[in-house]
Amino acid sequence: MANKLSFIIATVCIVLSFTLCLIGFGTGSWWVTTDPEHSNFHSAGLWEICFNGYEHTSDLIGKAYYGCWWVFYNEYYYIRDWIFPGRFHQYLTIVVEYTVGKLRNCITRKVKCGMKMRKSSA
Repeated sequence: MANKLSFIIATVCIVLSFTLCLIGFGTGSWWVTTDPEHSNFHSAGLWEICFNGYEHTSDLIGKAYYGCWWVFYNEYYYIRDWIFPGRFHQYLTIVVEYTVGKLRNCITRKVKCGMKMRKSSA
């Protein structure tokens, strides 16, 4: 009985963590400005960043950025070092590997459980 209960708790935790990871992975707005009318920055997520006339001080061409675009968009080439502070690429890699690993773990666990049930039925 205790073994079955711990299996159920572990399964719920795995499914919950995977669901929360997918929600965070796909959400486009991790940071949102509190005053969009007076701010040049609108929002930023893992894959998308939105500006409303933003001009970065170290941008050599003095371009104003408008709209929401993919973070690796060519227009952001000059401010890419500012958009991706320090270890952003490492963090992105870790999140992708975690999500793929968690999905693989869920599929493997389901297949193993299905095989155990078939063997015990036979």
